[in-house]
Amino acid sequence: MLRPFDYVLARNGLLFVVNNHEEQDGHIVAVPKYAPFRFEPQKFQGKTWHMLGEEWSRVSDPFAFTASLPAGLRNRMRDFHSCAGGYLLTRMDIVETFRATDGPARLQARPNSSETSISRAANRLVDLVTEAVPQHALGLTGSLLFGGEIEDFSDIDLVVYGSEHYLALTDHLRRQTSSAVRFRTIREWKEFHDRYAVRSNLTREEFARHMANKADQIYFDNISVSIFAVRTYPADFEHLGRFPWESTGSLQPHCVTGTVLDISESMFLPAVYLIREQETGQMLACRSDNRAEISQARVGDRIEVSGHVNPGNTVEWIRTGSSGSIRLTEPSSYPVLVSRNIAYSHPFLRAENESAEVIYRRRNRDLATLFDPRQLKLYELNRGAMLIFELSKEGRSDQEIHRALIAERIHIPARRIANFIGMIKAKGFLP
Repeated sequence: MLRPFDYVLARNGLLFVVNNHEEQDGHIVAVPKYAPFRFEPQKFQGKTWHMLGEEWSRVSDPFAFTASLPAGLRNRMRDFHSCAGGYLLTRMDIVETFRATDGPARLQARPNSSETSISRAANRLVDLVTEAVPQHALGLTGSLLFGGEIEDFSDIDLVVYGSEHYLALTDHLRRQTSSAVRFRTIREWKEFHDRYAVRSNLTREEFARHMANKADQIYFDNISVSIFAVRTYPADFEHLGRFPWESTGSLQPHCVTGTVLDISESMFLPAVYLIREQETGQMLACRSDNRAEISQARVGDRIEVSGHVNPGNTVEWIRTGSSGSIRLTEPSSYPVLVSRNIAYSHPFLRAENESAEVIYRRRNRDLATLFDPRQLKLYELNRGAMLIFELSKEGRSDQEIHRALIAERIHIPARRIANFIGMIKAKGFLP
């Protein structure tokens, strides 16, 4: 069965990238991405790809395929029905399939004569990733799947199957001490926003801050890497199955602020977050079809969600659309240490132009040695860390900080506060 980021060669001669789960949906939805150069003699940013024994043109933006498909190819698409997310394909339409899970094996089987700096880096990346994720849960997609990557231009597109494996991988990458792994800084994300004219409901500053909060785009050996998460069937469809895709009542615009409780399906598309609303304490299911909102928040983060509520659900369902968004409400709340699948947010560990991988080098002294997660709710830990840092910057004494925490109903022993402040100072975040 085909899954997102697999490729198919269709009977019309085009290479399509799959956008859905065939096993879940019962059909195939795919987008044409490459066409033989002889069909469409055009270049994408001055480049063409050499794959499967011939020259190919990139012919569409997978995220806006209907608008970008060249007029010369539309006649070749006349037998395919367009739908949400792409075109409907049947098995009769497919000449050959290329599964992303075969990517690592295809890469290792290449002859030395066809190696590139990108393929060598991809092999090293796969070796690193398999320290945390089993081989069967990994894939490579894009031009690298076909051996058609272009030096100094192509990215490495890594696919990870399953929520648990994705979280294990991002944790593993952030803990690397090697300079080979590097995360983009907030400043670099601002430059990215300008360079690619990103269209988003977020401002430039919000976009940069949210993207820096993620781990799905990194540099490995100075080569850009995109990490895509794909649901496993049926394990990762739990929350999607609990809530209806279509609304059962009139959708009213709504905006709530709450604490994130569950991110196990936030890395997929659509992304699902479970939050507890601040005012009512009610649990809300938040769904976004916007790729920019994938993995924007972590457990314990406080976020603002705007969209539409389905009043017919016991657990309300907020869908963000073109006019909706998911935003972090506390600029200083960044998850920068993940330990045993628990995300701890520390405001002081993300400087404006600082890359996160430096922070993740702390292997042995994490917050588990300073606070006892069994005695603290996760959101209290996040708020407590932030409050300690802010009051320490103001020069407050340990006793004053302790009283302020008690006033906020955050119970952290005084000795732990002193240890925490000492750690902050040792890291150079406080004088």
